Amino acid sequence: MSLFDGFTGTTAWDIGAGTGDAYDQLTSRFDMTFAFEPDENCWDDLQDLYGYEYRWIPCAVADTDTAIDLAVNPDTGRLMSKYLTRSRATLHRRVACHTVDYLIEDLETPAPDFIRINAAGNEQLILFGSRKTLSMIRPDILLQYHSKYLYQDCANLLTGFGYRIDLVGEPAHGWLRATQ
Repeated sequence: MSLFDGFTGTTAWDIGAGTGDAYDQLTSRFDMTFAFEPDENCWDDLQDLYGYEYRWIPCAVADTDTAIDLAVNPDTGRLMSKYLTRSRATLHRRVACHTVDYLIEDLETPAPDFIRINAAGNEQLILFGSRKTLSMIRPDILLQYHSKYLYQDCANLLTGFGYRIDLVGEPAHGWLRATQ
């Protein structure tokens, strides 16, 4: 079974798109995909994938509509949540950030049928910034988590909105599938 089995529709959002590793899965299942990625190290790869069915937006997504500081992983140079650094990162980069709700309401980004979230520790913050979308639009969610605490917090938030949760992986690291 693929992580993406059962997910299809008109519009997908890929939050924390990285270098576009979910591109094939998303563009084969959805008419249009919007990829959100704040890490400029990934932008060349995403630009190469850009087309009518795949658009990328160079910003972070979280629970605020102001710029945020993300840690720079000292091993890879990639951006990551300050919550995952365990004080190894000494550099931070300020990046533009928006909530899911703001992107839909104010920037008029098409509302998603499906959201894939792989945001290096910011998953719960993304859900906090999606409360209106979760309650009214109710997209399916595929969310990667990096600790049992993050899994529990995200699962509790989503079940509070009436989602059914399926775990793919271990409680400490894996994917959470949230469906209506």
